[in-house]
Amino acid sequence: ILGPNTSKQAERYDELKIKEETEICPNLSYLGEKGVFTLSSGFTLAYLSGTEKPADSEIKKPWQFDKSDVLQIRNSCLKNFCALDDYKGVDFLLTSTWCAGMNEKEEVNSSKLISFLSLNVKPRYHFCGLNNIHFEKAPFRNPAYNSRSIEPVSRFIALAKVNNPAKSKFLYALNVTPVANMRLTELMTKSTDEIECPFVSMDFSDIVKDSNDSNAQFFWG
Repeated sequence: ILGPNTSKQAERYDELKIKEETEICPNLSYLGEKGVFTLSSGFTLAYLSGTEKPADSEIKKPWQFDKSDVLQIRNSCLKNFCALDDYKGVDFLLTSTWCAGMNEKEEVNSSKLISFLSLNVKPRYHFCGLNNIHFEKAPFRNPAYNSRSIEPVSRFIALAKVNNPAKSKFLYALNVTPVANMRLTELMTKSTDEIECPFVSMDFSDIVKDSNDSNAQFFWG
């Protein structure tokens, strides 16, 4: 599970003394606020809990994230790659908050920071919740940084709350191969329902501006 999204939920985590990555009970683990790790099966998983800190707020609350958190996750995904040409993306990205630009009807709990994160870490599957509806975006191919870089396809899938009154989908089953074990031809295979990446027209200059981020040059230089 991910972390809290509200002050009320945060109180419950405090009651259970859940502060960092921990096993709550058999087969149920708290991932933590943010991070990247590789499962024993070979799947790579990036995740970010909570909601975005409001721009007019000086203090980041325990259930909020900001630009520094997003950049930290991105850099963790890229730290073992000398060049972007070798980067194939991650298998899964888990966030509480939606990407901005996914569904114009569901922009309340969405964040441009999450859109930036998705564009940079290139998840094969991005799962999120918070808006309590089931929604799937058509697969979109991430833009190439140069003629040699890989253009993996991402799929955005939002799920509703468990046992919601509308009976919207809250479970999703997959049968996939870890990206590390896939051939380049498999990653590049196109489907008939692909759409343009919804993030290519967004301006992310404010996210990397004055960040002193050593990886910024790879993406925006």
